Amino acid sequence: MICIGIKKTGLRCTKIAKFGSFCGYHKIYFNDETSSIKETTPVPNDETSSIKETTPVPNDETSSIKETTPVPNDETSSIKDTTPVPNDETSSIKETTTVPNDETSSIKETTPVPNDETSSIKETTPVPNDETFGQIIINIIHQIISDPKLLEKYDIVEMCPKLSLSCNKKNGQGSANAATRHEACFSKLIEDNRFMFLEKKQLPIIDGLYYYYQPNGTQKSPDFNILKFKKGTIESSLDIDLKHSSSTKVVLNDGWFHENVLYILSYNKGNIIGLGQDIPTESEKKKMNEIQQIKKELNIKNNRIDNLLIYFRFANQYDCSKFTSQHQEQYLSSIKNFF
Repeated sequence: MICIGIKKTGLRCTKIAKFGSFCGYHKIYFNDETSSIKETTPVPNDETSSIKETTPVPNDETSSIKETTPVPNDETSSIKDTTPVPNDETSSIKETTTVPNDETSSIKETTPVPNDETSSIKETTPVPNDETFGQIIINIIHQIISDPKLLEKYDIVEMCPKLSLSCNKKNGQGSANAATRHEACFSKLIEDNRFMFLEKKQLPIIDGLYYYYQPNGTQKSPDFNILKFKKGTIESSLDIDLKHSSSTKVVLNDGWFHENVLYILSYNKGNIIGLGQDIPTESEKKKMNEIQQIKKELNIKNNRIDNLLIYFRFANQYDCSKFTSQHQEQYLSSIKNFF
């Protein structure tokens, strides 16, 4: 009878079984009670001793955890402090949620803590990724429509001087051109909606929302130019003109409604907001073109008589009493389509 023992090479022993089912050599390592185990589990040789020294045989209760959950180093020690070792009921979770060093390093590289120079800017001028320039404008319009007195009740003690200074407006002879309370309230409103003030000829540096006050000078449209600056370019912009009156009529003077300019007309019954191409009727547009041509021809002629210099200007007004909520709904729909 041949020995049923297994050699170190994994081959079947070829010696004669003198001691039951084993030869003299294999009888040392095998007995009848544990033969089934030791046949398939030979004692490890010297080649695997180094592994045995560094990898102690785990007990049954923690074997699955120790095999897959190495002790974290100093870089991940903070994780260990806040993640207690789970008991038997949650051991399977720990096996699958070990945070390797490679994964946490990429997080640290992509989410640096902002420094002092940029932190204040990011806090005051964040532009949500999911909010477009048009949506921001629509939100401001809704705020004005929902509160007709919004452009009159802001605290603008510091705003008026800031706007006037930006246009070199001074009290005295030019006091009629000083920044109005209505303009100051609007400036406060858009600043509350993350727009930052820019002096004339001042260019934005970082991404954000900005506005200019009277970019073309006094007595010229528009009153405001608001914009979105992104990646070194002006991504979107809009001109805004304000008209305010304590009666039903707002003063246009030489002005008129220009296309793609947003007009905010505030009168004693509320506000009406719309684009310049939508507010006047077709007959009003036609008549205005006629009288503007007449004025142009009159001013081309030599209008000097001795020391008298003659120049023709308008003092036109626009009656807002015709406006209804239906008009505002139509204008708002056009504004949304515009953006």
